Amino acid sequence: MIQFDLEEHRNLRMAHNPRKIEQQYCSDIKALMETAVKVQEASTPKLEPENSNLLNFARNKRAKGLGTVGSAA
Repeated sequence: MIQFDLEEHRNLRMAHNPRKIEQQYCSDIKALMETAVKVQEASTPKLEPENSNLLNFARNKRAKGLGTVGSAA
């Protein structure tokens, strides 16, 4: 576990003065994350089939080779 001081400057957050405060904290984090992914996948609604009248923007974006939308700094 790492503790650090946080400074905000405009739209950026910058970490300063990192300190290790505990080793082997949450050593089972990999299993916890895998479980969280499975729960999220099970609770996410399934996408409509290809011949649906609904628009699937994520599928269309992948098909066109477009990336994700992000903010510019």
